[in-house]
Amino acid sequence: MGEPVGCRGAANQEEFNRQVAKTVPALAGLDLDVIGLIELQNNGFGPGSAVADVVARMQAATGHPWAFEDGHGGRFLTGVVHLRSKGGSPCDIGDQGDGQGNCNVMRTNAVNELLAWLDTNPTDTGEADILLIGDFNSYAMEDPMRALEGAGYTNLVTTQLGATAYSFAFDGEWGYLDHALASPSLLPQVTGTAIWHINTDEPNVLGYSTAFKSPSQLTTLYSPDPYRASDHDPVLVGLDLVPAVSAGFGGFVPPLSHRGEPYRIRAGRTLPLRFTLGGDLGLDLFAPGFPVSREVSCTTGEAVGVPAPILQPGGSGLTYSAGNATYRLNWSTESGWGGSCRELIVRFRDSSQITATFDFRR
Repeated sequence: MGEPVGCRGAANQEEFNRQVAKTVPALAGLDLDVIGLIELQNNGFGPGSAVADVVARMQAATGHPWAFEDGHGGRFLTGVVHLRSKGGSPCDIGDQGDGQGNCNVMRTNAVNELLAWLDTNPTDTGEADILLIGDFNSYAMEDPMRALEGAGYTNLVTTQLGATAYSFAFDGEWGYLDHALASPSLLPQVTGTAIWHINTDEPNVLGYSTAFKSPSQLTTLYSPDPYRASDHDPVLVGLDLVPAVSAGFGGFVPPLSHRGEPYRIRAGRTLPLRFTLGGDLGLDLFAPGFPVSREVSCTTGEAVGVPAPILQPGGSGLTYSAGNATYRLNWSTESGWGGSCRELIVRFRDSSQITATFDFRR
């Protein structure tokens, strides 16, 4: 947060009341599980913050237990994006005369930074199902969107609604700066995309602003409904998410059938890890980069090494036996681990995980 700079939105309490009377029905009318908001006052997350006010109003309007982040399942990650506007003050590299407007280089750099940040597993979940939504201030064929598509993301508005889609109007021309992009693993779980035209098709005189309106116009041109709650139309995305793969985890089975930890294992052997998930859920079970192991203290359990993947070519693999409904993961241990302890972390693609500690004998 910082000092207010160029604040927009309601100019006074009356306008604020008129604004929220439209905003809440618009959000409630979407009937969604996850909502991404931009251009919300950046004043923290306390009881008096703007986001807390929105949450309270949404809870009152819908009866749904809304929160700042929807934490009911953790099946996919959502990134709400708002890139630099095409207008406003010039950037270090301004309008290049290529039709992409002011600050296109800044927007493209921001996208590349976003992609690099996502590659660092910032949520520490290993989740590959990612949905990026928001006002990108870029049209579908401009550099920032091409950078996202080049990284493997699919522009759902473009692919599912086509070239005639629109969510924003400027100087009598319609297009879409509002996008939803799915990562490769999330794309097969997308059931549809739509734009709810509650704003772009409506004249801005129907909005909440009281400026330049007579007393009669303040009532005749206003209604507490979703229409002209904003100047952008909301984009809706439907998802039919892959069920949790580890919900039926039945624990390790022989030879690691006992419950005591750490498991005492001779170093240097190939260790068969058998577990059950309640049926055959396929072999694409693990989050990217997992399973991993790392050295830990045999006395305190604290990590003393960095995690290393165990699925090396020719060294380990995952198989499924229909006869006993059991998965088998082969872990090739190293003889040099004798006299040390290691923690094995098996994280599934739904972000749940199991861990076990092993005490390696020489």
